[in-house]
Amino acid sequence: MIVLGTNNADTLGSSGDDTLIGLAGDDTLNGYLPWGTALGNTTYRFSKGDGNDVVKENAGSDTIEFTDVKSTEVFFKLGNNGKDLIILYGTNNSITISEMIYWPSGRAIENFKFSDGVIWDLNELYNNTATTIGTLGNDIISGWDGFNVIDGKEGDDLINGQTKNDTLLGGLGNDTLYGGYGNDASDGGDGDDYLYDSSGNNTLLGGAGNDSLYGGAGNDVLNGGDGNDVLFGGDGNDIYYINDIGDQIYDSNGIADTAYISVNGVRTTGIENTVYTNDAQPLPYFIRALDSKYTWGAIGQGQTLNYSFALNADGGEVGFELYTEEQKTAIREALQKYAQLVNLTFVEVVDSTSVQLRFFRDDLSTAGYAAYAGYANYPFDSSKGGDIHIKNTISNLNQLDGSFDVLIHEIGHALGLKHPFEDTDTLPTSEDSTTYSAMSYNSLWQANKNTVRMYDLATLHYFYGVNASQRSENNTYAFSDANFTDHYVWDGAGVDVFDANSQTQNVSVNLNPGSWNFIGSKAVSILSAGQSFIGFGTLIENAVSGSGNDTVIGNALDNQIHTNAGNDWLKGGAGNDSLYAGEGNDTLNGQVGADVMVGGNGDDYYYFDNVGDAVIEVVDAGLDCVEASANCTLNDNIENLVLSGSGALSGMGNALNNQMKGSAENNTLKGMAGNDSLLGFAGNDALDGGTGNDTLRGGLGNDVLNGGDGIDWADYVDMTASVNVNLNITTVQVTGAGGSDTLTNIENVRAGSANDNLKGNASDNVLDGQAGNDALFGNAGNDNLIGGAGNDILNGGLGNDNLSGGDGNDWADYFDSTAAVSVDLRLATQQNTVGAGLDIFYNIENLRGGLGNDTLNGSVYANALVGQAGNDFMVGNGGNDTLYAGLGNDTLFGGTGNDTYQFNRGDGQDTLTDADATVGNSDTLAFQTGVTNSQLWLTHTGNDLVVSVIGTTDKVTIKNWYVSSANHVESITAGGKTLADGNVNALVAAMSAFSPPAAGQTTLPSSYQTALNPVIAANWV
Repeated sequence: MIVLGTNNADTLGSSGDDTLIGLAGDDTLNGYLPWGTALGNTTYRFSKGDGNDVVKENAGSDTIEFTDVKSTEVFFKLGNNGKDLIILYGTNNSITISEMIYWPSGRAIENFKFSDGVIWDLNELYNNTATTIGTLGNDIISGWDGFNVIDGKEGDDLINGQTKNDTLLGGLGNDTLYGGYGNDASDGGDGDDYLYDSSGNNTLLGGAGNDSLYGGAGNDVLNGGDGNDVLFGGDGNDIYYINDIGDQIYDSNGIADTAYISVNGVRTTGIENTVYTNDAQPLPYFIRALDSKYTWGAIGQGQTLNYSFALNADGGEVGFELYTEEQKTAIREALQKYAQLVNLTFVEVVDSTSVQLRFFRDDLSTAGYAAYAGYANYPFDSSKGGDIHIKNTISNLNQLDGSFDVLIHEIGHALGLKHPFEDTDTLPTSEDSTTYSAMSYNSLWQANKNTVRMYDLATLHYFYGVNASQRSENNTYAFSDANFTDHYVWDGAGVDVFDANSQTQNVSVNLNPGSWNFIGSKAVSILSAGQSFIGFGTLIENAVSGSGNDTVIGNALDNQIHTNAGNDWLKGGAGNDSLYAGEGNDTLNGQVGADVMVGGNGDDYYYFDNVGDAVIEVVDAGLDCVEASANCTLNDNIENLVLSGSGALSGMGNALNNQMKGSAENNTLKGMAGNDSLLGFAGNDALDGGTGNDTLRGGLGNDVLNGGDGIDWADYVDMTASVNVNLNITTVQVTGAGGSDTLTNIENVRAGSANDNLKGNASDNVLDGQAGNDALFGNAGNDNLIGGAGNDILNGGLGNDNLSGGDGNDWADYFDSTAAVSVDLRLATQQNTVGAGLDIFYNIENLRGGLGNDTLNGSVYANALVGQAGNDFMVGNGGNDTLYAGLGNDTLFGGTGNDTYQFNRGDGQDTLTDADATVGNSDTLAFQTGVTNSQLWLTHTGNDLVVSVIGTTDKVTIKNWYVSSANHVESITAGGKTLADGNVNALVAAMSAFSPPAAGQTTLPSSYQTALNPVIAANWV
């Protein structure tokens, strides 16, 4: 049954096999009555303009049919928290298929027919992408079996992407994102998020917050973003991006996993390849050797830890005893040893199993350590975590006795230190000693040591940071390669200096906590000469380097960095830094923050990334350059600017001769004063030379080139496709390979390597064709035309022009001259062309005259001379020349060489003189297309041979033919036939018996052909 609605909001439906047509209005179409009743096969028909309709289905094989909607004109989204499928089409039209996603077996539409003949079943439907937008609350959203884009927005959302390639966005809140089985892209956004994918090659981005990312099977990309994140790659070759010291990687199943690490101090487990970026460094060997991977709290965070003295053997410890007050005092003193150096606070509390550090006194046999002086548990979430057991036979724990070192050792375990000889990471044998670590078993329990050793301290600073009350003065740490004891530098507060001023070798200094610094080269051991490590939690404000080629890197503070002689690298890091370079070719990069960068003598290079950055140079201190990723104006005494990075950046020069380069974006470059060179590269750029003689190179894109004052160039030298520029046009013009450019106040143009077309204006222009077969037109003005490599055409126009052909076979062209032109290619000096000014010719092989009575003289080389209109006078001189006089009654002298004289029908009455007695000389009178050999009439007139085109007034008179064979052309060609000079007389004699055919008679009369055709055939071959 066909059920037809109205243009109002209808509710339609019946049992059976129906066709439901809602028409306009927001309709509800029911393919069931009631819920759960198995009904027929329903067809729903829709057209553009039908409104926002709802389809409710139950069973059967159902179809949605579009009368005027193509398969490419529909879009999908999920509604009702992922229960409904919504089809969008036309303008403000939609179909909501109720609960199709929630209950696909009962509520689905099985077929979709479109006006372009395409039919989809469910499998093809699921090859489309549906978009779902969450609310500001806590959403639970499941995608459909197609491709999903789901944005949870705010709230703590639970999102499930299902089976195909999905894009999941958590937004604000603590979100849980399940990608499913496809190749998914998940972004948790802000908040502590949980991202999980079971298979596929996925991209997981945690965003801000402490996130947990699980890649599952497949080759995944995991980036925790800001915060202390946990990254599990699972199977496959995974890529990790680590941005925080607190990030942890767990991957034991890959073959070629790679971690890109941009901060110091990151632990990696099961990673085959590590790449350190942003000057980051790996954990040093002496920290890895003591790192148990267990700490109280997050890495780098100070802690307040409760401790107590056990009141009973709640763990069943054999030989349990209470500590005496004297022994408790010793333990308190040992804890204080740590608290004085590390950002730890110890609070004594009443004993309970929940206390973090519990001190027991027993015989250690319960744990199997009866042969030892003590044992302790690492920090972990257990009632036993942090428990410390001291053997009950040790009665004296004071600092004058070696047993105090037992306390130092066991407390170290409870804080997360391991033995340096255990596990994969160990100390070298020469350094596995209590001299460097109280955790060593070599030289045990030394009296009067009684302190935290260097390697222990470095590791604990990594775990918890430094005690800021210690070393709080303004300290200077002198970096030396002789008698140097500060192999480990740590500091609590104050304004401090890392000083390598005395060094003449190359020095590498990085002020970031957890950085290994060295003089000369990095050694294997931190104890070697010229090696120093800045501890985690230590912030040194300033640095000074020596006279070598040094690298100095700042940290997150406002650093002052000074270098001396040498070619140095200075990096500021985060903060508002001040960088001062000495003599040498230095590179200064303030990085994040508003930085001051001051150069010295030498060619210095600056990185400018903040409009608040200041670059300062002194007069005549070298050739300096600024690379800017923000809008930049060059200060005085800086020559060059390079724009980099994204965005439509602008750069402004100064009074010097600046070189300024844009990026691939749409840039604005202003040269200001000076003779500047501006290069736009890709993008739609605006280049303004300002005052001075500037060179503007727009590059690819639609560029605006304004030369400003001075003599300025538009430069297309990098173009490999044809360039077309007309300086008479000051609006947009299609320049070819360079795009559509606008040129104003441009005097000169340089082209690229293709076949280019350049036109000047009324000013004095320089047009440089470079390589390729170029056409250069100077127009008015005193122009300089340079053809370059290739076969070029140079037309100077009016004015006194210099025409330089360069390599190749080049033309000086006066085709548009209406006055008579006189040119002699034998002259290398300026000559009066009469009709086109005083011109100079260099490397010009060929001439073309204009519309007047021109005089064209070739050189001793092979020339082509073209007269065009007018009664021209042409002399080939030496060389194998080609002379084509064109229209008019012309006079031609070939001179020596094998010359060719070209003649076309309608060219007029020309006179040809060919006086060349050279043995073997071969000259040709060549009639062009349109003249056949049977149309030529030869007569002996005086001493001359006259060759006429029958039926016309066209003829060529060869002077003095009958005076000497030296005056012959050796051949005459026409219509593919050749007449040798020795056969001329046979035709002359035969034709002398007849009068030439009448005007308009372009073929021989039949009465002539009987007598002449055999002679013509015999002599024209």
